[in-house]
Order: sequence, then C-alpha cells, then structure tokens
Amino acid sequence: AAAQDVLTFPPKPIQAVAASAVVSPYAKTDLENCRKWVESLPFLPRSRATPILVTEWAKLDPAAASAWAAQLNPPELQTPTLREAGTSWARRNGLAAVTFGLNLPSGPGRDAFLSAAVRSFVSMKPPEAADWLAKQAGLPGFEKLAREMTSQWLQFDPLACAEWVVSLPDQAQREKILQDVFNQWKRSDPDAA
Repeated sequence: AAAQDVLTFPPKPIQAVAASAVVSPYAKTDLENCRKWVESLPFLPRSRATPILVTEWAKLDPAAASAWAAQLNPPELQTPTLREAGTSWARRNGLAAVTFGLNLPSGPGRDAFLSAAVRSFVSMKPPEAADWLAKQAGLPGFEKLAREMTSQWLQFDPLACAEWVVSLPDQAQREKILQDVFNQWKRSDPDAA
C-alpha cells in the first residue's frame, strides 16, 4: 500500500525520498513486485530506489541482482546501481563478484562495479583479493584496480599491502603503485611509513 502512495506525493524530490523509504521493506516481502514497481517509477524516484533494491536483492541472489543492474538505462541510473551491486556481492563472495565484473562491457558501469567489488573484497579477504589481482596484471585498468585495493588495504594492514606491491612483476607498475602506497601511508601514519 505504501508503494502505491509514493507517486501521490507532489514534487518529485519528495517522491524520491518516499520511494527510498519504501523500497527496502517492500523488497524484503515481495522482491518481484518491488522490482516491477521500481521499474515503473519516474526517473528521480527510480534513481533513488534502484540501488536500495539491488542491495536487498543481492542478499538473496547477487548474480541476478547484478545482471539486472547491468541492463539498466541510462548510465546515470546504471552506474550507481552497479556500484551498489558490486559492493553487496563482494561482501558475500568477492571472487565471484570481481569475476562477474570483468565480464561486464567496458564503461562507467563496469568501472563502478569493479571498483566497489575490489574495495569490498579486499576489506573482507585481503590475501585472497591480492592473489586474484596479482593474476590480473595484464588486464586493462589493472593499475586503477590495484590503487583501489591498496587504498583500502592500507587502512588496516599497510605493511602487508606494501609487501604485495613490491612483489608485482612489472617494474613500472610496481613503482607507480608503490609511490601511491607510500604517499598515502605517509599521510595516514608518518612515523610508520
């Protein structure tokens, strides 16, 4: 009933706030109808509701939630929703999330998904994330993903992070990423760096 009332609110910003408040409990009780309802919303309320829907959906089926997010249009809707899908999925299974992300078409949505998934993956399982990423050294965008990972990893284990960077086989990549690691470490903990 609350979902049906959302569009009766006057201006679209109020509709967006109302949709945000309704979508999570609705998705928990009736995911399929909630998805249809979100898809029927005007852009602004839909843009607020889709990441919340994906968060709830990913608790049950992260692959389906992520696939749905990947087909959203326009990119202003797809990108933040894929970012949330990447975060949610990687909290449960980082390796599956980043593998899915690598198979998305190039573009801002893929970048957002992978960035969020790598950050969540490394915060949950740093050695596993580092092992996975080390095997991706030839991947376009590797340095960006490595910077995402090291930025997150530095927050809780800077020494292990620096050791991982030193082990990278490509000297140019290693030097660039190591410089970033050192600069960030120096800002956060000058005595230890």
